[in-house]
Amino acid sequence: GISERGSAYTWCINAHGYRLTPWLNGPVKGACGEAFYIRDESSGFFWSPMPLPATGKGNYITKHGVGYSVFEHVEQAIFSQTTVFTDLEDSIRFHLIKLKNESAVERTLSLSAFMEWVLGDEPGKQIRHIVTQQHAETKSLWATNRYNTVFGKRVSFLDCDIEDYTYTCVRREFIGRNRSLQTPAAMTLKKLSNTAGAGFD
Repeated sequence: GISERGSAYTWCINAHGYRLTPWLNGPVKGACGEAFYIRDESSGFFWSPMPLPATGKGNYITKHGVGYSVFEHVEQAIFSQTTVFTDLEDSIRFHLIKLKNESAVERTLSLSAFMEWVLGDEPGKQIRHIVTQQHAETKSLWATNRYNTVFGKRVSFLDCDIEDYTYTCVRREFIGRNRSLQTPAAMTLKKLSNTAGAGFD
């Protein structure tokens, strides 16, 4: 499910027993377990292509249709259109993000994604059992929870259509100490450490 502000919640097969990301029902607080960021590599200025979590200065347009949602936004002369939809047969959700430079100046942009893995019923119960890795062949990021008695053999993944990217599966590296998804530490770093494994939350 996804809200008009872009706060999303993902589950597979069982909405309670196998939540991929947390269900955070707090429209006033604006909490989310999934986030996307666009960053201008020259200035370091960043914003989200959807209203949450790093709200830009301009207005957002949200459109919901049958099986899809579209978010449009213009920030510092960069137009973004994010279309969110699921595959008709496979358990895969897509975020198709299109960017257009509406200025006369050449721009260099980066795109970042964040997922808070649950892989079970409640986030606090599952954190220490989640193991992450970059799959050698596909270069996608895999997450598993072998301690989930029903869905322990399943693999969840995050992938993009560009292989040359950096990543971290360490919450503290991405969000940072005393920070939040509105101002994550990752937006101050040129590259991430490519760290994955067990016990990193």
